[in-house]
Amino acid sequence: MSRLGTVALAIRALAVVAGLVLVVIPGRFAPVPALITLGGLAAAVVAPRTVGSLPATAGFVLAWLAASGWTVSLPVGRTVIAAVALYVLQVATALAAAVPIEARVERGVVVAWVRRLRWPAFAAAALIAVDEALPQQSGSPWIEIGGLVAVLALAATATYAGRRRGVPLARIKRLR
Repeated sequence: MSRLGTVALAIRALAVVAGLVLVVIPGRFAPVPALITLGGLAAAVVAPRTVGSLPATAGFVLAWLAASGWTVSLPVGRTVIAAVALYVLQVATALAAAVPIEARVERGVVVAWVRRLRWPAFAAAALIAVDEALPQQSGSPWIEIGGLVAVLALAATATYAGRRRGVPLARIKRLR
């Protein structure tokens, strides 16, 4: 029986936290999109290499549209938090796909991935601060759709990177 790697479990836990944020952040609860998001999240955590984060992302997009429709724009803060949660979900799922559950990962690999996560969070915080400083706070549904398309493009890139089989991550060792 093999030991489970602490880092591999932490990566999957990070994906779960990001997915749960995506269930809550739209504001208005819609049961069907929430179930799609949660089911996709469970599949992404259990089998990240085969499923990826696409089902969870699709469920979130449906929940977002159910909460806002086409005429109402959700607050920028909520939109940016959703974008950060999507980014974290994509990155964590891609890393989980590359790291076997029983792997031992060196600290340098983890530090490099955490560094990649912090810049989008800083950019999101700056965007929220600018929006709060503006006299009129309003968004545009078309800008939100553009943001979602950009996030989906990022998801496709992360999925492609996670599925590349010929290039292993350096410094990852299986526990014995």
